[in-house]
Amino acid sequence: MYASASEVIRDGVRALLERDAALERWLREEVVAGHHEYTAELSKGVPAEKVVDRIRARRDAKRKR
Repeated sequence: MYASASEVIRDGVRALLERDAALERWLREEVVAGHHEYTAELSKGVPAEKVVDRIRARRDAKRKR
């Protein structure tokens, strides 16, 4: 599929750059926006303990299936 090692490296670097760009977009568009929404109205926040409890409950439910 590749004619040389440099093509493999180029393709790998290109894939990493695309992944990094997608991560940057997600951080800017989703994470920052969510943080701004949370800080605008703190009462909408969910304590970390409740989030962890929900995750554990889902995990336990999947294990029982």
